[in-house]
Amino acid sequence: MFTSYISGSFGRVKMANHGVTDVIDDDGYANNFGEGKWKLTKGSLITVKHCCDHGIRLEKSVPKTPQHNDVAEKMNRTICERIKCMLPHSKLPKSFLGEAMRTVVDLINISSSAPLDGDIPDRVWSGKDISYKHLRVFGCRAFVHIPRDERS
Repeated sequence: MFTSYISGSFGRVKMANHGVTDVIDDDGYANNFGEGKWKLTKGSLITVKHCCDHGIRLEKSVPKTPQHNDVAEKMNRTICERIKCMLPHSKLPKSFLGEAMRTVVDLINISSSAPLDGDIPDRVWSGKDISYKHLRVFGCRAFVHIPRDERS
């Protein structure tokens, strides 16, 4: 929040958190953080307004520190925990870790999601209905059927 800003003053503004920002124009402002500079332009302000209007909380993190991104870290932990359950249950060796990860991520993407009001991420992304016909128990023994006339 701004504590002292008059539209069109185009000077320095003191923020409620005691930070100081330079006003660029009527549509945006720039925050100076030490050596770097972060600029919020009109388009960014529209994005921020859209997020606020729709109840989306913006989380900021320090650049090049993905471990500070709580949402991504929680999903990574969820994926890892599911893999740790799937591999021993299927009695497959650790060399199948990549296939287990792909399966877990696919299952997440075709499962209902609370942030999407119960909708499915793949359906929202592609706009197409989701098929579950391809699903099998992970690690089950399966054989590829090759018709007799195509066998060598």
